[in-house]
Amino acid sequence: MRNINTVNNIVIANAAAEAGIRADEKYAVNIVSAENGLAEILFETEWNTVTCYIDTETGEVLGLMGEGKSTDELIADDYRAVRVNATAAAVRKIA
Repeated sequence: MRNINTVNNIVIANAAAEAGIRADEKYAVNIVSAENGLAEILFETEWNTVTCYIDTETGEVLGLMGEGKSTDELIADDYRAVRVNATAAAVRKIA
């Protein structure tokens, strides 16, 4: 049986793809738990959070639960508000 130390990058990447996260999209991964053959992994993107349940023996995704971020969370994520008619070049993430 695998544990939290053996949930590998391939399993995580496959789970992220199944969760609808694009290959070029930045996201954070938090392994919440991995025991008894089941891993709970939390993916956080710019816009949403997806909880993914994975069979650690097979790598199969058993379930997904997604939730969009609230307006307050989006504002707090270091993004500057821009005018509606601002050009795409003017929109940038604050470092």
